[in-house]
Order: sequence, then structure tokens, then C-alpha cells
Amino acid sequence: MYNTGSDIYSSPAIGFDGHIYVGSSDQKLYALNSDGSVLWTYLTGGQVQSSPALDASGRVYVGSWDSRLYALNASDGSFLWTYTTGAQIQSSPVISATGNVYVGSNDNRIYAFTAVGAFLWTYATGDLVQSSPAVDSDGRIYVGSRDNIIYSINGNGTLFWAYTTGYAICSSPAIGSNGRVYVGSYDARMYALNSDGTLFWSYVMGQVWNSSPAVNDSAGSIYIGSRDNQIYAFGTSSGSLLWTFKTGGDVDSSPAVGSGGRIFVGSSDNKVFALNADGSLLWTYATGGEVWSSPAIGSNGGVYIGSLDERLYCFYASPTPSQTPTVTQTATITQTPTITQTPTITQTPSITSTPTNTFTPDPRGSWLMFRHDEKRTGRSLYTGPQTVSLIWSYKTGGAIGLSSAAAGWGGTIYVGSNDHRLYSLNSCGSLLWSYVTGDMVESSPAIGFDRSIYVGSYDNNVYAVSSVGSLVWSYVTGGDIYSSPGIGPNGRVYIGSTAFGGVDTNLYALTSTGSLLWSYSTVSSVCAAPALGSDGSLYVGSVFNNTVHAINSMGFLSWSYVTGDFLYSSIAIGSNGRVYTGSYDDKIYALDSDGSVLWSYVTGGDIRSSPALVVDDGGTGYDELYCGSFDGRVYALASGGSLAWSYLTGGNIYSSPALGSDGLVYVGSDDDKIYALNADGTLLWTYLTGDDVYSSPAIDSDGRIYTGSEDNVIYCLGL
Repeated sequence: MYNTGSDIYSSPAIGFDGHIYVGSSDQKLYALNSDGSVLWTYLTGGQVQSSPALDASGRVYVGSWDSRLYALNASDGSFLWTYTTGAQIQSSPVISATGNVYVGSNDNRIYAFTAVGAFLWTYATGDLVQSSPAVDSDGRIYVGSRDNIIYSINGNGTLFWAYTTGYAICSSPAIGSNGRVYVGSYDARMYALNSDGTLFWSYVMGQVWNSSPAVNDSAGSIYIGSRDNQIYAFGTSSGSLLWTFKTGGDVDSSPAVGSGGRIFVGSSDNKVFALNADGSLLWTYATGGEVWSSPAIGSNGGVYIGSLDERLYCFYASPTPSQTPTVTQTATITQTPTITQTPTITQTPSITSTPTNTFTPDPRGSWLMFRHDEKRTGRSLYTGPQTVSLIWSYKTGGAIGLSSAAAGWGGTIYVGSNDHRLYSLNSCGSLLWSYVTGDMVESSPAIGFDRSIYVGSYDNNVYAVSSVGSLVWSYVTGGDIYSSPGIGPNGRVYIGSTAFGGVDTNLYALTSTGSLLWSYSTVSSVCAAPALGSDGSLYVGSVFNNTVHAINSMGFLSWSYVTGDFLYSSIAIGSNGRVYTGSYDDKIYALDSDGSVLWSYVTGGDIRSSPALVVDDGGTGYDELYCGSFDGRVYALASGGSLAWSYLTGGNIYSSPALGSDGLVYVGSDDDKIYALNADGTLLWTYLTGDDVYSSPAIDSDGRIYTGSEDNVIYCLGL
């Protein structure tokens, strides 16, 4: 094994001379000899998660988070050329038979270059291109985008066809010998498309994020990993399920097929798996970290793969396993393919596919940020617990005040504490890591598209921290940050700053790499979390001038509305662009999309709690609203702001309600308790913590809720 000193997401490439090339999060591309000694390293300006590609002329190409594509001499690492795109490059380059180089970028584009770095063309998609391109024998390029579409692009950069799936595509296409294109989507389907873009078959499985298909044409099989912890094998000609094998974690690694039809793949359970062609286990090896990297197989039979333990591993034919599985998964053949869809051949493809899911899970997690989502609805796609027991608790070094948990997949929880730390805990409540900021963390963390965690601190900084706890970037504002970040669909980060620790009263829009796009001055401190509308507009309240601001995607004011007192409450966005918020004038407000007042409801106390919504999808605009007040009550308001019910707790309510998909309401109170209320406002259960509960509950996909308390503890409650 070889230790790079930082996480390895990149997948190795093997040169004709047996040298191994791999990128690392330490910003370097490594070239290693076949014995694992270093041939050379090249330092880029950002993390290297892109996997290198080699051409027949001895050049190696790789992308970096510094937004550049690099071309280097494979033999000695000397620089040849570089091209700067508009954003991070996570996509891996591919080289055509003619020597052209193609790569995607997070600026929503696919780029084409000659081998000597001459720019050929670029093609704009509708969202980030993290998928890596594939090239067929006719020179056409195939690539997926987070706009849900797989694109087929002619060699001159014009669109051949586009096919729309039900959700984002980060998986990279594979092309079979028959010209068919195979790709996975996060709509929980595996797709097989004919060379003209018509659907050949699709199969409903688990969500596919980074794993890409591996085709074994000689066996008529195709293999792919999924975030339901499984590796799937399909028949290429029919789409029938041949077998599945269950690992202990998400499978973002892409399988590789070796001699004898053996399949090699990594898993986030920290293991590398070798399977026989029939899906039975050959061996497994436990590394020291999650395995997102995809294996490469050398001509000498060596299997090379990276791990988040910072090591590159090499295995030969039959290594002695360090661990054997407790369960060997048997084949399950349950579903037949669906052949229903035709492509749209147009420069702007229309979206016609409808996934079978009643909702589309987000690949980042089940509760992504303060109030669940960028519209701050506070409503989960999942049910919370109907009866309560303590599953686990974790004590931090300071009070968990207004910071509320974010829940990623696999039960990973992120929360801030007044001990100056951001915490990451696993599903058992054990510490994965903590990141030390320069002051208290009252901001609630948000999970980004690359699983980075974004959070603010009283030290005036916005932090982006990787999923393993290392700093990606920080951005310094001019004041304390109470505000909780919002993440836009393009990866942009929106957050407010205050004048409490300085002179700053801005709302900031930052790129996913931490550079400033724009800032908007509200003239007064921003403690609330900005809400993001479907059209890219942002809505946020500023405290001391009592103002709701509607700001367009370019950072300019669309309208504003002044309430009667301080605005700490975050805005929630409902149907028809309507917005809801609470104020220290004791009122809950409903504003129309133009800023005019629809209605207001007077409670018995100041409102710092943020509203939760059941959004009406029928277009009537009669959203159901739930909010707490300093009078100790939780209010449920029906159409037009009429009172449906209220429930009296034993203390002021700072906490913002969380709604389960079944209508249950969860909220904390200054009486030290967490409450669960039925949809009719009757009490279901309470749980007593050791101090005031300012933090707002988060609901995960396993039906658990997470809430912090001023007693320094984060609580996990469930069945």
C-alpha cells in the first residue's frame, strides 16, 4: 500500500509500462512504480478527485478542484498544458480514438480539447457535470448531468440526442459492444439505451450516485453499485436481474471486471470486495476508511484501489482476506424491465420521464439543513417516532443552543456546539470527527452535493468541511454568523452575517469553492436562514429593521416588507411563491409573491420559532402552517390563517417545529422537553432533557429524531 497523506476518492489508472497514476485530496497527482515506490508527484491548486486518463502518446490528463484540466508527461510529470474551466472538476477525462480529450465541469459544461490543449468546443447542460464522459466507436460523447439528463453529443459538439431520467446523474455511462449505453440515476433506476437514444430497458433498484456500470460483453452481464448497499448484476440483453450482493455500506465505487469474470468493488463499509461471476464472495479486505475509489486492474493481475484512509492498495490474485462476510447474498430475480420511453432529439430536451417513486430521495441525506430543505418547509419525507425511547445521546463540551442537526444517509449526524466545534456522529452516536472553529457554533450545518458540510461560526467565518472532517475552505465575513447556510441546486452557498461581532449586515452568495458571487446589505443583522425559491430568489429577514427582503438570483432587491418588531424567524416558502415568517410583534405573517400581506395571526408572545409548512400542491395556496411562540404554545393554522389548534407547553418556544410525513409535529420548549403532537394537536409523548431546548428537531429516514439541548447533549430518539 502507499500512503498519500490525504483521502483518495480518485480511481487509479494503469499505464502501458505498468505505472500507476492516482489523485489525492492533498491536491497532488501521484505516479507510482509497480512496486509502490514514487515515480513523481505533481501539485495542483485543489483536491484531485478526478481520475486520471492516459493516451497512447504518453500524456496523462486529470482535473482538479482548482477548476483546471492538466496535461502532464506520464514519464516524468513535467507540465504540458492546462485549461481553466468555470468551476471545480470532479469529472474524469476521457480520450477518443483520435486523441481528443473530453471532461465535464461543475460550471454545467462539457469541454473538448485536442491532445496539445487547443480548445475545440464546449456544450452547456442544465446543471453540474460530475459524470465522466464515454466515447463510442463513432466518436460520439455520452455524459450525465445533475439536470437528470444523459446527453449524446456529436464529435463537433452538437447534440445528437438527450434522454431524461427522474433525477440527477453523477454515474458515468458505459458503452457495450452493441452500441448500447448503460447508466445509473438517482431516481433508483438502471437504464439501458439504444444507440439512437430510445429506451431498451430500465430496472428499479437502489439509488445510484457515483457508481458507474461495468459491462462484461462476453458474459452478457453488467454490474453496478447502489446506495442501498448492494451490487447488482443484470443481463445486458434483457435487463433481467441475475444476482445482488449486499455490502455493509453505500456502494459509490464502480465495479471492475477481471479475469474469469471476477468483479472487484469498494464500499463505504471500508472494505474491498472480490466476487465470483455468479455473485458469490471470493474475498474481502478491510481498509481503514470508506472506499469510494473504483478499482483498476493491471496487466499483471494487480488490483489497485484507493481508500479514505489515505492509502492506495494493490492486491494480487488471491490475497489472504482480513475479514470474511457474515452473510453471502444470494441472487434474487424479481423484476422485469420496462420499455416505455422514446428520446427527445432537440437542443433543449423536454422532460417526459416520470419515476415510480412517490418522492425522490436526495442523495445527500434525509434532513439536509436547517428546516429540512432550501425552502425551509420543516417537513420530512419520512415519518418520525410515534412512541419514544432514547436510542443514544452524545455530550459535547458546550451547550447546543440554536444549532440544529443535519442528517446524512447511513445515520450520520452533524451539529454545532458552543464549545466552538462542528460534530459528526455515526448512527450509533459515536464520534466520527469534530472540527474546531474559532468561536461558538449556533449556525445549523448544511450538507452539500459533494457531502461537504457548511456551517457558520461566531468567529465571522463560513466553513466548508469535508465529509471526513478536513477543511475544504473558509470565507471570512465582517460579523458573527448566527445564520444557517442554504445550498442552491447549483451548489451555491447562501448565508447571512451580523453586526454583533463586527459591522456586517450582508447576505452572502458564495460558490461551492468559497469565492464570492455577490453580497446584499440588509442594513441590519441577519440571524435568520435564507430560503431559496424555485426561481432562484432568496428570502430573508433582518433583525433590527424588522424587514423581510426578497432578493433575486443576481443579488438585487425585488421587494421588502416591514413587520412590527424584530425578525429572528426564518422564512418558509409555500405554494404560489407565498412566504411565511414570525416576528417579535407576536404575529405570524403570510405574504404574497409580490410582498403584499395575505394575512397575519396574533399569538400571545414574541415569535423566534420558524414556521413549518404542509405545502398545498393543488394551487389553492392554502398551506398548513405550524409555529411556536414565546407564549409557550405551538400554533397550527389552516387556510387563510385561521386557527386549527394550539398546544400549551411549559415554557417559551425558540425551537422550530419539524413535521413528519404522517402529520406528527415535533418541537422543543424552554421547559426542557421535546414534544410530539398528533395532527389534531393532542399530545402523543414528551421527553425530558437536562435543560432548555432551543434546537429544532431533525427527522431521518429511519424514523429517528435528533435534537440538541442547553445541557450540552444531542439526543437521538426513536422506537
